[in-house]
Amino acid sequence: QALEGKLAADERERRGLSRLDPENPLYHSALGGILQRVGRLDECADEYAQAMDASVSNEPVHAQIASRLEQVYLQIGADLGRSGNFTAGLTIATQASRRFPGSAKAFQMLGYFETKKHLNVSAVGSYQRAVDLDPSSAKSLGGLGIALTAAGWNAKAVSTRQSGRTRVPKEQMQDQARGAVRMQDPATRPGTQEWDK
Repeated sequence: QALEGKLAADERERRGLSRLDPENPLYHSALGGILQRVGRLDECADEYAQAMDASVSNEPVHAQIASRLEQVYLQIGADLGRSGNFTAGLTIATQASRRFPGSAKAFQMLGYFETKKHLNVSAVGSYQRAVDLDPSSAKSLGGLGIALTAAGWNAKAVSTRQSGRTRVPKEQMQDQARGAVRMQDPATRPGTQEWDK
């Protein structure tokens, strides 16, 4: 049915099967896939989460479902960020970081929404975790610099920026972090000697 485009009928059938056998992760995963195809990402995340929880004893299946769920969380977060719904974004990012404590992208997303909600100290912690997990991520390094500046830790922000430029010298986020740091600190504003370094 799904291959023939009869997604509504297939969804009804999968929901019926998942009610008959709620512990079977494959039914929840299949339903999540259908919901993902039709763009119902919140419901899709719920089904993948149930499938992930039910598949703990089967490592290959568990890993595959976890990968799908992480991608759905990131997609929902991206959509919420674009629409400016930062409160809902913070909720989904918090869920993602709790479920995937080893995901640099989940913590990067959490730091982004914390910054948007002016939770700057929390954002520093989230971005730092993202950098620890993936030191080569320019976006996480840039976000960390911006969050440090917003939290008032300008010296640490400068050293983070310098470290980031060494690792990722031409990334746009590094330039944004550099500008944010320098505009906050009178000693490094345009026209000063420090600005030209």
